[in-house]
Amino acid sequence: MALAISGGSDSMALAVLAAEHFGTERITGLIVDHQLKDVGVTENPEKVQENVRKLGIQSHILKITWKSQSTFSSPIIPGKLMMQSREKRYRALFDECKRNNIPLLLTGHNLEDDIVTMFYRISRMSGLDGLAAMKITSTFPFPAPGLDSFFILRPFLSTPKRQLIETCLERGLNWTYDQSNDDLSFRRNECLQALLELQAENPAITKDSLAKLLDSFKRHRSYIQQKGTKL
Repeated sequence: MALAISGGSDSMALAVLAAEHFGTERITGLIVDHQLKDVGVTENPEKVQENVRKLGIQSHILKITWKSQSTFSSPIIPGKLMMQSREKRYRALFDECKRNNIPLLLTGHNLEDDIVTMFYRISRMSGLDGLAAMKITSTFPFPAPGLDSFFILRPFLSTPKRQLIETCLERGLNWTYDQSNDDLSFRRNECLQALLELQAENPAITKDSLAKLLDSFKRHRSYIQQKGTKL
């Protein structure tokens, strides 16, 4: 199996727990270099690879190429760059998995990621499928030959981020932080900030209450999909 490792606390917790549970010989780390330093996305893939190597995990750096750097010569549309980066990241991860016949990719998405995804989808007036946010298991998010033989697994989707940070602290792991996570010109970051402000204004909007709402959406989506399969 492969691990998508950004170098943050979530993916480093994923790396160490996967190494402990499955053994390092069964896993490969995949580190994506988006090559977007010119637009403020700070990454240090070599440092991430060094941290992963300390766990005894072999890893590869996947460099994303852009057709033209002039793409970024005009002002970035809020949310556009993050969406483009996500598409290219998943494509690079899929291509690497397919090239090496690795059928399963694990990611470090956690409960807060899933809640923010739900909130983002609410802001976009999504239907039930969108409001239920991420799936624990899915195929890659684009059409491609052989797609149904490669899967993404998100084992921490119901795990609070704090628990993953504590895992890193307990094991003395180093992790990196991308400063672009604080850039409110990105729609997802803007949604997270809006959610935090709502929670500050209304104490009833707790993480637990949001998690219950999200779980309700997921159960309804699952029910409808099961009914559709039977039909």
